[in-house]
Amino acid sequence: MNIAVYAGSRELYPYMLGSIKSMFANGNVDKVYMIIEDDNFPEEICDGIEIINFSNQTFFGNGCPNMRTRFTYVTLARACLCSLLPDSVDKVLSMDCDTVVKMPLDELWEKDLGDYYISATREPQNCRWNRLYFNTGVCLMNLKLMRQDGIGDKLIDWLNKNPSALPEQNALNTVCAGRILDMPSTFNYNDYVAKPPNKEEIRVRHFAGSGAHIWGYVPEMTEYIKMPWSEVMKRRERWKSE
Repeated sequence: MNIAVYAGSRELYPYMLGSIKSMFANGNVDKVYMIIEDDNFPEEICDGIEIINFSNQTFFGNGCPNMRTRFTYVTLARACLCSLLPDSVDKVLSMDCDTVVKMPLDELWEKDLGDYYISATREPQNCRWNRLYFNTGVCLMNLKLMRQDGIGDKLIDWLNKNPSALPEQNALNTVCAGRILDMPSTFNYNDYVAKPPNKEEIRVRHFAGSGAHIWGYVPEMTEYIKMPWSEVMKRRERWKSE
């Protein structure tokens, strides 16, 4: 089963829903988990979406240095996926809310991660001193291996001890170092990664660094934010038939 997961606080709900619509319309996904601050989502959703309420989380307390940063605590949810998602979910594609899926992601769904914990796209300007650094806004996670090796607990422990400007991304880069598989930038095209040679090959557009205040004005995003579910499913069937 092709499974994706999103996490977002209330102010990000419209953009997260737009990204999820693009995932259903174009990404060939079967199921999406939404990690949010409520038991119910305030807008219409489709079959195949399951809600997880993160507001009652017990992984991070007031003493966690990353609970009160420029990001909300919901951004820490990605570090807890080994526990939050059912044990039957062996592999999941974790997505930022500021992403738009433009084409099917079959190459990711079918990827065998082997002995790698995650797959993500490098940020060349941050790969220094023989240390690789990856943008985890689009992150394929080998949950089966991560659970086996206790990586989920290590991520939570790291975040509870280390203040960070990019909490869950830095935690994944640190704890999973040496076990991260390169992902082509066509699956995470943003301002920090190497540009793909042909923009027509871009499968996921990621508006990293632009700030939520402009997402509602980006045509690629607003198209899906406004798109009714009937049109989303029509596009989904079109891709499946090709």
